[in-house]
Amino acid sequence: MISVALENESKKSLIENLCRELSKRSGHKFIPEKVMHTNLPFHWLCVNISRDVKCFHHRPGEYEKYILRYPVKSPEGKELGMMYTEGDLYKIYFDAKRQIKWPDDWIDPHPASIDFIEVTDEYVVIEKGQDLDLDFISMAYYAIEFGPRQVNELLNILFINKENRMKLARFVPAVIKDFNIFLKLLDEIRARYGINGSEINLNVRALDCSLKFKITGMNNEEILDSILTRAEALTELRRKFREWLSSEERRNCYEKTMLFPEDPFRRCFHIPDVVDKSSGFSWKKYEGMRFLCKWPFKSGDDKVDKKYEQVLKHELWDAESFKYYDLDGLRLRLTKKTERGLRFLGRVNRKGWVIIDKAKVREEDLNREDIVIAVDERLEKLPKFPLEKIEFLQEDFPEMFKE
Repeated sequence: MISVALENESKKSLIENLCRELSKRSGHKFIPEKVMHTNLPFHWLCVNISRDVKCFHHRPGEYEKYILRYPVKSPEGKELGMMYTEGDLYKIYFDAKRQIKWPDDWIDPHPASIDFIEVTDEYVVIEKGQDLDLDFISMAYYAIEFGPRQVNELLNILFINKENRMKLARFVPAVIKDFNIFLKLLDEIRARYGINGSEINLNVRALDCSLKFKITGMNNEEILDSILTRAEALTELRRKFREWLSSEERRNCYEKTMLFPEDPFRRCFHIPDVVDKSSGFSWKKYEGMRFLCKWPFKSGDDKVDKKYEQVLKHELWDAESFKYYDLDGLRLRLTKKTERGLRFLGRVNRKGWVIIDKAKVREEDLNREDIVIAVDERLEKLPKFPLEKIEFLQEDFPEMFKE
């Protein structure tokens, strides 16, 4: 019992030293938090309270002076960094009819830093934090999101594959440019700081990245040095990527390829949180949400592939006004295997929505082997950008421009 108590005190001392050092280096406020949960082993968090006040909702006001709020009022009266607010961007921009302001909305006047660090007896996780809502920016400029929506790790598998990204680039070119820049910066910084690639975990939908490494057998000084080195690496990644986000080059990529500029608040493709006369939304004009997804999906893991298929099946069955396209821009539909071949389920209305009779095709039927997903080439395809419109990707994908 005495050795355990001493070990806990040693770990507490490590976390306190870590928080002090990170606070000094970053200009943010880091505080220790002990985590004791019935389903998790005891561990410590070193939390950047300046960015993640939600962790301390039970102590309102205690850390108010340290919190970094967005947007930030500049001396010239500009609002900076709206894209980094904790609010819902769909409500802030689409529902409230606010135009994206370049570069102001992308400028972060606060110093860069990581979000939090988790320390257990066996490993450490360092979380950079979200820098971009991929679905929002894709909807804002291309009226497209990525599906299936419920499974973030599947989007990681989709984006990591270069061939997939080249196909996606024909529909959401500037979004893919963002991801390519992020990967390039990550690779450069990983090499500079000597970080093993196996430590990296991505969250593509948030353009987030974390590092997880083992500390078994290391003393406190070694642990502290290892954490601070990696925290510095992720801080540099965040700083450099946010410099790209506010750049004129990036602005040109998006503004030169924006689809449906006559509908900047996406009333034809997005349903506001509140539908009333002031919202400007009309069910008559609404065309339905559009999603890009990989089909067939082959990750090499049968369980992952099955999970993806079941989620996508359910979304095709449940959301009548949602249109799902494969990476070639072809519509995906639920079909039934018959002796004569495949028979598409549901009827297609004038807007291209697939209406499935839920009494005839029940939710539990989606688990049947004869209910499958297939491409319907008769329905309208998603138009591709011509290569001459997306030449800013030529350096990223030279092979694509040799077609």
